[in-house]
Amino acid sequence: MAKLRRLAEAPVVRAKLAQAAIEIETSRMLLHRAASLVQAGKPLTHESSLGKVVADEVGNRLFEAGMEVLGMSGQLMAASTGTPLRGTLARLYL
Repeated sequence: MAKLRRLAEAPVVRAKLAQAAIEIETSRMLLHRAASLVQAGKPLTHESSLGKVVADEVGNRLFEAGMEVLGMSGQLMAASTGTPLRGTLARLYL
């Protein structure tokens, strides 16, 4: 856990986390926009499709960034010793 804490303090990692937070929020806003149109009874043209595509892309970029930050240890599954995040990232990435 201490290794992960040191990683979070690295400027490159902090920049990746900030970029991920921005992309996640953008995705949320697009999906909320589509939901508000549905709730108002207005027709959807491209909002729901755009929200889905952006959310999928954000997810892929997030997992790629996680694997890049964790390096080779990010590929370890939960049963391996020294696995960061209990192998969650590797399981979701595959």
